[in-house]
Amino acid sequence: MNGTTNSAVCRVHLLGVPLDAIDTTQLDGFLQELLFAPGSHQVVFLRTLDLLRARRNPELKACLEKASLVVPVSRGLQRACATLHLEPVTRFAPFDFMIRILNNLEARHGSYYLLGDHQPYLNRTELNLKQTFPGAQPLGRYASGFNKTIEKNIKIAIAKASPYLLLTGHGLVGKDLWVYRRADNFPRGLQ
Repeated sequence: MNGTTNSAVCRVHLLGVPLDAIDTTQLDGFLQELLFAPGSHQVVFLRTLDLLRARRNPELKACLEKASLVVPVSRGLQRACATLHLEPVTRFAPFDFMIRILNNLEARHGSYYLLGDHQPYLNRTELNLKQTFPGAQPLGRYASGFNKTIEKNIKIAIAKASPYLLLTGHGLVGKDLWVYRRADNFPRGLQ
C-alpha cells in the first residue's frame, strides 16, 4: 500500500512531511486490514524531531510517503496541525498503539517475528508477548548487531516465515529506513 487511502485515516502534510489523522473509532478495523492484507505495510511513529529530519532527508521523506500509516506521537505535531488549521490529528503513545496492533493480531491468531534489539531485551519481549498475547504465534527472533552476511539469511528467514507482524527494535541501524530499504523482502504483513 502506498500511502493511506481509507476512511479511518486522512493523510495530511505538515511542512511538506506526511502524517496521518486517525479516526480512533475505526482504527481497529483499519489495523486488521493492514495486518492481513496482501503486501508489505510499514507503520512509522513520527516525532517532531523526525519531521524536521524528514524535511532535510529525501529518503526519510520518501519512507514516510510510502508508509501505510504515519502515527503522530508528539504533542508538537498535534499543536502544529491545529495552528496551521490542518486536519486535527490524534496523538498516540507508541506502547498503547502497539497493544492495539497486538490485540488485533491475537484476535485473528496471527504471527509475529521479533528483530533488532539486544538479546536480553529481545528474550524479555518474547516472553512478555507469549504471556500477554497467547493467541499470537511467534515465528522467530534475531538480535541486533548482525553483519551483511547474516542479514541476508535473516531476510530469507523472515520471508519464509511470512509473519503478519514484524516487530523491529531500536538496535537496527537506520531504524525506520532499515525496513523501508528492505520492504521488497517482506511478502506480507505490518512492519
